Amino acid sequence: MAALTSKVYERLQDKRLPVLRVHRERCLELLQDDRRALSDLIPIITLDPGLCAGVLSHVNQRRKAKDEGISTIDSAIGLLGKQSLERIVRAIPVLEDIVASHEATAEFKRLLWRAYHASHQARAWAELKGDKFPNEIYSAGLLRYLGDMMLCAHEPTEYQRINALVAGQGLSDAAAQSRTLGTTLDAVGQALGQRWGLAQITLAGLDPVNVFNYRSMGIVLAGEIARLAERGWYTEAMLTCVGEIADYLSRGEDQVASCLHQTAVDVARTIELDGARPAAANLVFPPGEIAADTPPRAAETPKPADILSLTIPRLKQCKSAGEVLHLVVNALHPGGGFSRALFYLLNQDKTALVPRFVAGVGAQTPLAKGALAMDKAPLMRQVLKQPVAAWIKDDNYMKYSQGLPKPFIEAVRSRRFFLMSVFIGAKPIGVVYADAEGESLTEAQYKQFKMLCTLASKAVAALHQPGAAKQSTRTAQAGG
Repeated sequence: MAALTSKVYERLQDKRLPVLRVHRERCLELLQDDRRALSDLIPIITLDPGLCAGVLSHVNQRRKAKDEGISTIDSAIGLLGKQSLERIVRAIPVLEDIVASHEATAEFKRLLWRAYHASHQARAWAELKGDKFPNEIYSAGLLRYLGDMMLCAHEPTEYQRINALVAGQGLSDAAAQSRTLGTTLDAVGQALGQRWGLAQITLAGLDPVNVFNYRSMGIVLAGEIARLAERGWYTEAMLTCVGEIADYLSRGEDQVASCLHQTAVDVARTIELDGARPAAANLVFPPGEIAADTPPRAAETPKPADILSLTIPRLKQCKSAGEVLHLVVNALHPGGGFSRALFYLLNQDKTALVPRFVAGVGAQTPLAKGALAMDKAPLMRQVLKQPVAAWIKDDNYMKYSQGLPKPFIEAVRSRRFFLMSVFIGAKPIGVVYADAEGESLTEAQYKQFKMLCTLASKAVAALHQPGAAKQSTRTAQAGG
């Protein structure tokens, strides 16, 4: 392997992946508390690639068994005592001690967000596929970009040179790495993983060229989604990758896209990491429009005017009805301040509205899966007669709820929501729904909602004008 003889590997082979100071201090605090069990440290260790790599490396290098290795922190912890674990933690370098510049620290934290994103996506897919050991996949996903993290921490100038080639000359990551280092960081990461004695499933995730089974394929695809999401969710490369994941999971692209976005948002909401930007922010803000040190949560709730100004240029770039509607739904949630947003597609025989694009809604929930029968939805029939919006609120809920199917009312569990139809010319194609999950809605939100839906109708209609690429409402059905 090239990395085994490359100069960069030789410089990195005796170094360790660093830990964030806050995670190191929390681990030591728990270790010194006699009331705490070792299992209490698992949530901290699995949140830090440096701790994860250090523990798994220590355990595997001391095992005599020639099997596939220890691949999860749960299993590794069971083989250690408190003193051993404390020695491991203290031996791992602290990021803030070895990285001097603010820029290099921010870059490493960007890679941490990538690791969190990849590991959570990979575990979610493993669970969908019925994998018996999804935590193995999580740990491998956390270390997927081991080579990148090691170079960024220990040779940040070299890592910045690679990023400059990618940004300035349009080179792929692999091409920029090969030009700068004479090898790829995937190869460096795999060589380091072998040296550290990491488990076979972790090594498989470090080698995207030789994917040999569905488990390692999930790790590699999750890593690719996490990498691409840093540069935008609506690029051609991302759409291609979503298609590959849809094939991998045997699910529709629209459902897969919704699951990917929901997982990204969940990661941003549940993990605290200042100084870098989570991938979920790019669902609304194009990369580069938020400073790297902007707190992640500020990016999740932009002002209504911001959503319109950011969405309008993207609508002009859409090439299909499905892409338009997908963009609008994801502009409403989370960026528009709505908790849930859906587009219901009117089926070909006009007997039902079927959920096609969802945001903020679990893929397996009744709201995301339940079709609305038109013969039991007079309010929807009324909305579909012409482009019109409806604001359902406390003082009119009893009147309008009678025009909605009971399963829909039970799934929504809200007396406050917006509805608006989407048309191609004089032809209705579906209805957009948005709510704040029971919270009060504002006049400003209503204006924003109506404007986005109106813009969606205009964008879809423009795609069907003579001279435009031929589309059909089936495009929306297929997810664009």
